[in-house]
Amino acid sequence: MASGGDAALNTFDAVLANARIRAALDGVITIDSEGVVVEWNPAAERIFGYPAADAIGQRMSDLIVPEALRDSHRAGMKRFLTTKVGRVLDQRLEMPAITADGRAITIELTITSFEAGGKQWFTGWARDITEIKRTAEELARSQERFQSIVEHSSDVITILDGQGNWLYTSEAGVRLTGYPKGHDPAGGIFSLLHPDDMTLAVQTLQEVLAGTRGPDDSVELRVLDVNGNVLYFETTGVNLLDDPAVQGIVLHARDVTDRRLAEEELDVRTQQLAGVLGSIQLGVLVEDDRRHVAFVNEYFTELFDSPIAPDELIGLDCDHLALQVKDGFADPDGFILGIQRCISGSAPVGEEVTLADGRVLERDYVPVLAEGAAAGHIWLYRDITDRKQAELAREQLLEAEREARRSIEESQATLEEQNRSLLRLDRLKNELVATVSHELRTPLTSIVSFTQLLNSGDAMSASQREFVATIERNANRLIGLVNDLLLLARLESETFELDRQATDLGSLVKNTVSAHQPASDAKGVAVEVEVPA
Repeated sequence: MASGGDAALNTFDAVLANARIRAALDGVITIDSEGVVVEWNPAAERIFGYPAADAIGQRMSDLIVPEALRDSHRAGMKRFLTTKVGRVLDQRLEMPAITADGRAITIELTITSFEAGGKQWFTGWARDITEIKRTAEELARSQERFQSIVEHSSDVITILDGQGNWLYTSEAGVRLTGYPKGHDPAGGIFSLLHPDDMTLAVQTLQEVLAGTRGPDDSVELRVLDVNGNVLYFETTGVNLLDDPAVQGIVLHARDVTDRRLAEEELDVRTQQLAGVLGSIQLGVLVEDDRRHVAFVNEYFTELFDSPIAPDELIGLDCDHLALQVKDGFADPDGFILGIQRCISGSAPVGEEVTLADGRVLERDYVPVLAEGAAAGHIWLYRDITDRKQAELAREQLLEAEREARRSIEESQATLEEQNRSLLRLDRLKNELVATVSHELRTPLTSIVSFTQLLNSGDAMSASQREFVATIERNANRLIGLVNDLLLLARLESETFELDRQATDLGSLVKNTVSAHQPASDAKGVAVEVEVPA
């Protein structure tokens, strides 16, 4: 039996132990062998949300153990009570738990077992590490994201120490250079540089260390890949030796090999183009986006009689130049307005401008666009004076030809009118012939017939008979004239056939004189005929 002093001491120890449990920052939970809560300190109340009055007397598994783990929790306690072997006792465990409001948390739990009064008891010390766990997980994810960004970046990220020793290079360096991860040659990272760039690289590193080169001041360095090919890297550096998270010099290198090769090819093509443009008979002026001269060939300066060499025009303001040369044009103000129309996009292609000396130039304007915005202007001038003169001469020839054609057409119209008149006359003549043949032959035939009738009688004297014979002879002569008209018509229609007959020329002469004797007698002219038979 304990003495009074021992009992008082035991009571003091119990009170002190209880005070420590209540003041503990960790949740202290004590359960019996049936899993029923017998102790639930204020920290447990804060962690799990159950007041001690509600928790004590309840099975702990029903309070804080997730439903999916309750069976295995009960099986573990049963196994311990049977075998006295506990795999989770006196160990710091991380396990899920649930709170009074159903919220899932993560706790760090240490379980101890002891016997008292012939019974088995279990005490757990629980600490809510949900936020710590979440923070650690976020930090791990952040580190993973950072590592992933660095490793998958198209830029090569390299870290050197203060002496320039190679500490780290991102995956892009492996991908671009072909060297395996962790490759560390005897000469360090500088041994991968082109020998001609070694001095520049060392100087750049010293400037980064000294703080005289900022993170935006890039330098272009050549690196030899695993096959000895040259790669161009645009490199910047930042001194983070004082940053405890880095403690190094961080280099950012971007592969600009394709751009550099393209620039070199562009330089070659530009030189070739400049050679071509310098030799063609075409004045070329190229302006940049500020309308300053970027290129001009020699023929351009010759066209405008410029005393300034092409190289001396580079960089000059084109607006100012235009004002200086405008008086060399026949229409100075029109020349300036034409430039403004071209830039605004309202001028025609192949616009002609006339110089004050009479020469004619043809001007083409080509805008240079980059991503839809104006990046420059190209002006092309060609001397078309000879062509314009040839066109004028051709136009004059065409006009002369048109005039000649009009004259020929007028002459042809006159001839056609004359032909129509002749056709009308021919029709009149044919009508006249028809009339003569019809209207004259009939009465003449009657006259001849009656004269023959008169000559058949004996009542006329010799002189009368001679008169009647004259009438008959002249009537026959008229009939002959009618026949001549008909003969002429047949000749014109090419239907005439000759009927050759013997003719008494003496009788023809006598008859002709006799036919004209009345007229000769009236004028007192005597005609005598003496012809042989």
